[in-house]
Amino acid sequence: MGDGSTGGIYDDQNSDWIIQWGENAGVTLYHNAVQKLETTILGVTVSGKLTSGTGSFSGLVSGITPTAAANFTTKAYVDAAVAGVPTGDITGVT
Repeated sequence: MGDGSTGGIYDDQNSDWIIQWGENAGVTLYHNAVQKLETTILGVTVSGKLTSGTGSFSGLVSGITPTAAANFTTKAYVDAAVAGVPTGDITGVT
């Protein structure tokens, strides 16, 4: 389906797009009428969870939530690492 500047696959029975693209523009993928992936001039935007079976992700990744398996410094990690370290005024240390 297309009109010269926009095209894609449209579900007439459910009145929603499955995939949509614009001339000299991005592509948008939908799942159950909800936008999930969009290509832009800057890259790709994903809405929802992005999973890799056996591969990996590289490049600039933003908006991620650290997990126990990831190599991120979290507040819990820092709190545990400094547990037992004296606190207070350290101006008298020489």
